Amino acid sequence: METTASDINSKMVVANEKMREIVRRAEIYAPYNRPVLLTGETGTGKEVLARFIHEASKRKGPLVAINVASISESLIESELFGHERGSFTGAVASKKGLLELADNGTVFFDEIAEMTLPFQAKLLRVVDGNGSYRFRRVGGTSEIVSDFRIICASNRPLEDLISEGKFLKDLFYRMQVFRLHLPPLRERQEDIVALTRHYLEKICAEFGKKPLQISLDVWAGLISRPWAGNIRELMTVIARAVALCREDVSELKPEHFDLDTMADEKPGPKEKTGLPELERLLALRGISPASNAGISDKKSQQGKTIEQIRAQKEAFIAALEKNNWNITKTAEALGIACSTLRKDIKTLKIVSPKGCWKRGRPKKSSVSPST
Repeated sequence: METTASDINSKMVVANEKMREIVRRAEIYAPYNRPVLLTGETGTGKEVLARFIHEASKRKGPLVAINVASISESLIESELFGHERGSFTGAVASKKGLLELADNGTVFFDEIAEMTLPFQAKLLRVVDGNGSYRFRRVGGTSEIVSDFRIICASNRPLEDLISEGKFLKDLFYRMQVFRLHLPPLRERQEDIVALTRHYLEKICAEFGKKPLQISLDVWAGLISRPWAGNIRELMTVIARAVALCREDVSELKPEHFDLDTMADEKPGPKEKTGLPELERLLALRGISPASNAGISDKKSQQGKTIEQIRAQKEAFIAALEKNNWNITKTAEALGIACSTLRKDIKTLKIVSPKGCWKRGRPKKSSVSPST
């Protein structure tokens, strides 16, 4: 299984350098009790990152996820603020709202762009501060105080909605003290490989199937696909392919997928990834295109062509050079175990230019929290 960008949350599977920087910044922002705005297309992992930030913040309360688009306008005030008994027809008992239940925790407003202007104005009055927020239940007279951290997500540019008069500028500025933009999966080819391996292993176990390998043709199709639905679409495609495999199948092949027939309205199709680039991407994850073995070791070197071995060796050397020949840091960047990297170094006969190898996690460099 792929290693994660942090030990805080095992669900964060990242290999792309841009995404690793986003996760690193999320860790920097996590301890500070200020709102975070997460932007990006649907399915890019905004809720997973929100949970990552919540867990990294060490807040003891729960993360309360609120899908704004799923709550009707007539109920949203009661759902968020709560209500007192008899405050409206059907209110047979007092009820705590989601903001009250999130005390000492985090509130995640998913699809904040779908919130109506009248409720935006009500929420603005509540969040005119940081940390301890005050509000009243529907039909109530006493103030409720709740200490929670706010994280919002939107797949639509809020700046455009402001110019259209559909989102309050003051609320926007309060919600984006820290801001992180998640790029679409089509721009994260390394993550396509890492996430495919992660979900393939997970889904095979869930479906009671033996571990499956992936043919080179399938890898080419997966990496070249535009993925309009991003990670959610990738999970669906993998689950369908695994379900279609007979018990005697050990390798996923093009006939198990509809990669060419499933049409995407947006964005347009990408160009096919060339073989050298494809082999480089797979080599970085320790995958042999010829044998389709998972993490490479001495056995997985058998059956490779000279070109494939050379491609993997060059990929590892490039990663080692980038990380100053530090084995721990390089293994983390590649998403593989240190023991696996050491085996590959020995098998591929990679020699450090100074004749020695650095080990141990390097000191964290200071990064400005500005976006």
